[in-house]
Amino acid sequence: MEGHDAYAISPGRVDTPMRERDYPGEDPRTRLTPQQIGGVVADILAGEYEPGDNIIIRKIRFDTFLRVDKASRGSTGSRSDSR
Repeated sequence: MEGHDAYAISPGRVDTPMRERDYPGEDPRTRLTPQQIGGVVADILAGEYEPGDNIIIRKIRFDTFLRVDKASRGSTGSRSDSR
């Protein structure tokens, strides 16, 4: 839409009741937390991304998650699980 900025957040597995119901044997430590997704939203609001960016987030092991920032430009970044 003209005059509106759009961003995409593409998370991997997120720790939600629906995920737990659909995959009851999955280790919850391998899922992203809603707070981690919220951290990305805060970064968007802070201007760290450009309109049209697709922020891809994946959990790696139990203590880190990967952000493939600005995927259309091919750069890669990572951030600690502490957010």
